[in-house]
Amino acid sequence: MIDFDYAARQLAGVWKMAWNRPDWTMSLDRSVDGVFRSFWAVALAAPFALAEFVSLRRILSRDRDNPIPQLVEAPLGYAVAVEAVAYLLGWSAGLAALVMAARALGASRRAGDAIIGFNWVQVMTAAAQAAMLALAVIAGDSDASILFRLPIAVFAIALIWGVLRRSLGAGVAATIAVFLMIVVVGGVARLAIELAAIAVLHAFA
Repeated sequence: MIDFDYAARQLAGVWKMAWNRPDWTMSLDRSVDGVFRSFWAVALAAPFALAEFVSLRRILSRDRDNPIPQLVEAPLGYAVAVEAVAYLLGWSAGLAALVMAARALGASRRAGDAIIGFNWVQVMTAAAQAAMLALAVIAGDSDASILFRLPIAVFAIALIWGVLRRSLGAGVAATIAVFLMIVVVGGVARLAIELAAIAVLHAFA
């Protein structure tokens, strides 16, 4: 069962970690148990991810240039199931890439901090993205969604960047490489699930 007080403390600790507050190391549970408990973040981020997906689906349904009409027009239950699998696989693939990068950089001892930070920061970014997309839906303009999403994208990048810098202790160039690898690996994993889901829809059309 999730301890919400514990989760709140870890989120506060990761926030400090991202912005390099001097006491961040004392705010996080950096133990082996803390690494495993950080996977509670998956359950905490799930409602925000679902809200984000539903909002994005509504926005894309209004967009004549929607790049994935098959999934937007698919039954909601099917689309949500596909999104759930894609979300989990993208998260897992990004996390695996991060652990591999830590080893490649000779920062295996820091891998625990990296996992903890990466997991908990997903809750923050998912919540922020869900809020902004909800505002875009309320605005009722698909073009306006870009304006809503841009500051959140910058915010998410800043958070993840800070977590990577603190956890891995790597230089700027190495951190950029790790960040890009996480984005690409996670994105490819999600895309693979979406393409497979579209193929299934075509097969039963």
